Order: sequence, then structure tokens, then C-alpha cells
Amino acid sequence: MRDAWIRVETELTERLEAASRAAAPSRSIPTTTKRVKLPDLKIKQFDGDVFKWRSFWDIFKINFDQNADLSDVQKYSYLREYLTGKALRAVEGFEVTDDSYPKAVKTLKELFGNKDIAVQAHMSRLYNLQNTKQATDTASLERLYTEVNTHVRSLETLGENIKAFGGFIVTIMLHKLPDELILIWNREKKRSATDLEAMLTFIRDELAARDRCKQLKNSVGPAQQTTTR
Repeated sequence: MRDAWIRVETELTERLEAASRAAAPSRSIPTTTKRVKLPDLKIKQFDGDVFKWRSFWDIFKINFDQNADLSDVQKYSYLREYLTGKALRAVEGFEVTDDSYPKAVKTLKELFGNKDIAVQAHMSRLYNLQNTKQATDTASLERLYTEVNTHVRSLETLGENIKAFGGFIVTIMLHKLPDELILIWNREKKRSATDLEAMLTFIRDELAARDRCKQLKNSVGPAQQTTTR
């Protein structure tokens, strides 16, 4: 009889311990990590400017085009929201359906993302840059340098060999520079007439020299500027 009570008591103790372990909070390390929500990239409306297409599409692609949670009709709706001007007019003929999204994207790429059109646009902007009439007009000279450099780097991004355009761009720049700077450029026999990087370096150095000269004049005190009678 005593042995039977011992067995019952032991069994009850084991069951209570098992129930206690089951009720205890788990301390195991979670296997899943919390997903961090990154801030959405802001997108400016695209108006059909070929110079803005690449940046517009890259941002739109990340936010919407590559979003697997969106259907094509949703992507197309978002696309239309971010278009304006001639870019919007280019896709207005497409109905808001799943089939229309890839067609609209193809149309936009053909009109505004075409490499040849982009190259021609950059070359046209270079040709129509404003002239710098005086060597002392550093603001105009700096603007010329910045705009040329911007278009050149954009052409490189498009995969163009800048050396192939070097002579043409240098010729354009010479027509934009004042006679004084053209004379200084031509005196340097070591420079190649078609070396675009040399031309950009020449203008950058000229700007730096004139800036140093201006700072030197400004550093002269009033007493030094006054002539003795």
C-alpha cells in the first residue's frame, strides 16, 4: 500500500513540474528580425526634359517599377501621377490597364531615354552656351566652366568617348572665351588643340589665379592703398 502511494506521489510531482515548465515564459532568441522601413525617395514630376529622364526613371524604378507588391495597373497609375507636360501627353492615349504599363514605359524610354537624342541635346546645349565677353568677368567664366563640365560628365555617363568629341568641344569653348584668354591659350605650345581636359584645367587655373589676385587686393590695408602726397 505504501509503495502505491509513493508511486502516485511521484507521478503527481512529475506532472506538476512538467506543467510548470510549460507555463514558464520562453527565453529562446527569436529567429525573425524586425523589418526596417526605409524612407521613400522623393520623386519630382518628369516634364519631358531629356536631361532629367535618367534620374527620374532610376528613382521611379526603385520605388514602383521593381515593387513586387504592385500590379502593373497600379504602377501605371503612379507613373501618370509623376508625369507632366509633354511626358504626360505622350502616354495619355493608353488606358489605365495592366497591359498599358509596359507600353507606356517603352514609349517614354524611346522618346526621352534614347541615347542618341540625349547626346544631341547635350551637344546643342554646349553650342548655345553664353559667351564670356571679358576675362575679368569671373562669374561668367565660372558659369561657362561649370556648364561645360556638367555636359561632359553627362556624356561620359551615357558611355560616350569624350576624346572623340574633344576637338569639337574645345572649338566651341574658344568661340565663347574673350580674346585675352584665347591669346593665353594659344601661347601654350605644349597644349594640344583638341585636349578638352587641358582646356578645362586652363580655365580652372585661370579662375583660381584671378581669385587669388582678388583676395590679395582685398587684404591690402587702407594705409597701404593711400598714396603719399
